[in-house]
Amino acid sequence: MGVREKILQNAMASKIVAATVIVICGAVVLLELRSAGTPGFVLTATGKEFYSDDDGKTWFLDDAVKGSPFNHNGSQAYRALVCRCGDGKPFVAFLAKYSDEQQAQIDKDHAVNPGQPSEAQMAPLGSLRKPGETKWIDNSSPSISGYPAVPCPDGSNQTATVISPFDPDAGATN
Repeated sequence: MGVREKILQNAMASKIVAATVIVICGAVVLLELRSAGTPGFVLTATGKEFYSDDDGKTWFLDDAVKGSPFNHNGSQAYRALVCRCGDGKPFVAFLAKYSDEQQAQIDKDHAVNPGQPSEAQMAPLGSLRKPGETKWIDNSSPSISGYPAVPCPDGSNQTATVISPFDPDAGATN
């Protein structure tokens, strides 16, 4: 007996299996779209994010559930938005951190459930700044609306694209 005959004999079971697969695929797409809305700000489905502990000169991968900043080898590590222009060299466009209130909630949640994401991490990080600058910009301001467009460092009119934590050429150390 072939597959077609089995499906015809078990039409109801086949419909249930097909509907279940469609629902699962839809949920995966929804989760991906939810995390893609503001790159680098919310937890990624990969479970890893870029961080920098040297003002954006280098970056490394670490668990996305960590707060920002956190202590890394004696320095403060901040979330890093890594970008690239065309086929050019990757660079850190912005460093980001949670607000004091967000970080306090993350610390509290991690004390209760270590290694689990905090609800506070689902919101955009509270402040951002460019490497080399000292002033943090309030990211909750209506004028920011997520990360601003990142111009290419070469002065061209291109806009840089955000690099995924699992881009094989992202330049991150582990």
